[in-house]
Amino acid sequence: MINLKSDVRRHDDSRTSARRYESQRYEARRYDDYRPASRRTTANRSAARRPEPRRPEPRRYDNNRPTARKYNDNRTYAGRSKSRDFDEFDIRPGKRRKNKLFGSFFLLIFELLALAGLLFIIVKNLPISGGLDTSDITETSQSSDKKNTNGKEDIDVPSWVKVDLIDSVDQGNPSRTLLPLDGVEDIVIHYTANPGTSAAQNRSYFNDPSSDSCSHFIVGIEGEAILCVPLNERSAATNHRNNDTISIEVCHQDETGQFTDASYDTVIKLTKWLMDKYNLNTDHVIRHYDVTGKECPRYFVQHPDAWEQLKEDLKK
Repeated sequence: MINLKSDVRRHDDSRTSARRYESQRYEARRYDDYRPASRRTTANRSAARRPEPRRPEPRRYDNNRPTARKYNDNRTYAGRSKSRDFDEFDIRPGKRRKNKLFGSFFLLIFELLALAGLLFIIVKNLPISGGLDTSDITETSQSSDKKNTNGKEDIDVPSWVKVDLIDSVDQGNPSRTLLPLDGVEDIVIHYTANPGTSAAQNRSYFNDPSSDSCSHFIVGIEGEAILCVPLNERSAATNHRNNDTISIEVCHQDETGQFTDASYDTVIKLTKWLMDKYNLNTDHVIRHYDVTGKECPRYFVQHPDAWEQLKEDLKK
């Protein structure tokens, strides 16, 4: 007789045993995950053959210093990453050196520009005349020991000539160099090129430290005459002929440069006195134009006949 109830119980017991066995294996595998590979169960021993996950070493450079990379959370244990974004502080040593070199270079350029600007300001403020002829500058540097420093200034002029000397280079005025004349070969006539100005105003201009020119005499519109530079010193009016000429600047009323009657008469009288003093004839009375080609004095350059008449008047 078949005992169905006993068979069912036996079948249930086998199923329960199978479930219990599978549950035990599952628990063993879970437990083995936290045990060293050498102590794992035989059923889970295959897991010991899997390589340990390891993080790749950071890259190294010539200076043997590792980079300071900081990866995001997407990086895997196999050394691969879905996103290789670096944080804002991730700067490689080579890049740091390059940035440092660039910074030093720009700092050097800035310092050089600042130094150049400082030198420009210093040179600009030096009392150096920019209008002197190159030969005059050379002579000044080579003949500094020949300056008229003995105090003997030739100011022996007629009583109708006002003596009002301008400051010298030692007093801050570079146009009066104190260099002695090598002699007097010619008398040069100029015009001021400042219409309507007086002799005193032009004398003040010559005395300005920023001026690069001066003349021995200035003749005003009303016929007044002023001695600005001693007759034994060089003026700065006739370029390379400053070393052997006496210069006379003449004021005028308008752009034509024509002299007034009063200024014309004074020019004739003053020039004749200089011709007698230095034993010169009319051939040694010249225009600034005859030395450099400059349109000075303008009226007598544009009207050569008027210049010839002036030289005739000097013979009277």
